[in-house]
Amino acid sequence: MSRLAQKGVWVVFILVTYDIRDEKVRRRVRALLRRYSFAMLAYSVYIGRGNQGIAERLAAKISKLLGPSDRAALVLLQDFQYEL
Repeated sequence: MSRLAQKGVWVVFILVTYDIRDEKVRRRVRALLRRYSFAMLAYSVYIGRGNQGIAERLAAKISKLLGPSDRAALVLLQDFQYEL
């Protein structure tokens, strides 16, 4: 168990996927995910490490960027559910 897990801060993988029409918005979302050190798995799928708080902040920031027809999803995975 990591030191963070011992303190009650669970480190998880955060999977982010999106379907965004506007290229400018896509670039902003990609830049945001890169600032959080997320790695691209596919064109619109990213994964990174974090916790519930980071996932909530990302969800709030991404939702502010999205247009009415855009979609994004964040999925939290425990380390035993995903292996690099």
